[in-house]
Amino acid sequence: MEKIITLQLDKKQDKLFLFEHEIQNPYIEIQEELNEKFPFNTQNSSKTFFLEFYDFLCEKISGKRHPLLDNIDYCLYYSYPYQGIRWTTLKDEFEKHIEKFKKAVVENNVEEIQEYNKLHFGFDRNRFDFFAFNDSLESVKIKFKDSIVAYSHNYVGFTEILFIVDENFKFYIDSNLGFGKSSYFFLKVNYKGVQIVPFSKWIYFRYEKTSIIKKYTVEYPLARSSWTRCFNYIIESYQLYKTNESLFINKYMVGELDEMLRQVKEVFSSDNEIKTSYWDEEQTEHLEEVITIYEEILFYQGHKIVGCLDFVGSILVLSEFSVEVSFYIEKIEEYVVKVKKKIELHLIILKKRIIELQIEKENLKINSIEILSWEKSFQGLLKEKHNVLSYHSDYLSFLPQFLENNFESEKQLCIELLSFHEEMEKLTDSISNTENFVRRFSGIIEDINTYFDGD
Repeated sequence: MEKIITLQLDKKQDKLFLFEHEIQNPYIEIQEELNEKFPFNTQNSSKTFFLEFYDFLCEKISGKRHPLLDNIDYCLYYSYPYQGIRWTTLKDEFEKHIEKFKKAVVENNVEEIQEYNKLHFGFDRNRFDFFAFNDSLESVKIKFKDSIVAYSHNYVGFTEILFIVDENFKFYIDSNLGFGKSSYFFLKVNYKGVQIVPFSKWIYFRYEKTSIIKKYTVEYPLARSSWTRCFNYIIESYQLYKTNESLFINKYMVGELDEMLRQVKEVFSSDNEIKTSYWDEEQTEHLEEVITIYEEILFYQGHKIVGCLDFVGSILVLSEFSVEVSFYIEKIEEYVVKVKKKIELHLIILKKRIIELQIEKENLKINSIEILSWEKSFQGLLKEKHNVLSYHSDYLSFLPQFLENNFESEKQLCIELLSFHEEMEKLTDSISNTENFVRRFSGIIEDINTYFDGD
């Protein structure tokens, strides 16, 4: 069963520790009685069933929570789309049906009565568990108010909570739970007013943006187990900060920069394949993706190495901790220049390739005049006698079977015609793909020039 996780501070020893709290559920008897009187898997045509269900919920008030009247701020599944729980006022939902239900009873409309009786299916029986969690959390926060630093929660949607351990060490839990692909679970650590940025996550995390990476220190999977991982990170980092501030800076700040530089050198030299990672659909684990096409590899190198320039502002603030920021920035710029030269050389090859492909395409047309002439006459015949339109998509796929049944003598011409169009399509696609790479690489060159021109 789910538990509440708290991070607490032993002030005498100045140490953080985890504590797990059982959830107290005062609604168990109500849940059992509800399930007994109104089974979830039954349909009922009773003329009083809907009102009985409504009255039961309204009468069963336990403590300060009411299962029908109160809204709930609770996310059941962190990675799922919006689950319709937070702003649900079931009393309003039920009451708007009551008069219509009474009218259906007077008119003895059995079908409509059954439809209204089905409304009890829409009542989420988990609501009682949600109330119990939130009530228990409030009790824990009051009981341990003198030692509690942070706590787990299941709040729906955008939530950012600041937790202060001491004047130098603060952290935020920034989350957006229960909103599908927009969901996230971030830990953002702030040390002496400077956020710790995970520079090392940039190079090999394929689809991440620099603007997102700068928003967190650690990104966790969308799972309840992440609370324990998150608080353990805080315990470890805080303990190091309190015992050896220099080591703390080297590990969590300088170490991240060193790792990013190592990855920059590595990715720049990886011309055969690059292994990257990305979140699975539910953002619960990382999956691997390998890039093997050279143009994609080169674009990845350029995109990631040049993207490091977006972190210059985050690197500069580390000078407050006596970090040689100029060394790291100069190293990044050095590899930016290297990758620029690499891209410029390949752009020459790509532009030459486009010209060659265009010439090949024109030569194919010239060498296929006879077959194209036959195609026009054949299109006219198909349109006139068989109402087949003369668009490639309409008749090319139909042509082989048609010829086999009707024009066996011209089957060879059909084969040559189909071969011509296949070659044309391949050449057209090759030109389009190559032009696309030229545009993408040119964009990287433009970004580089903009950066250095602005210095």
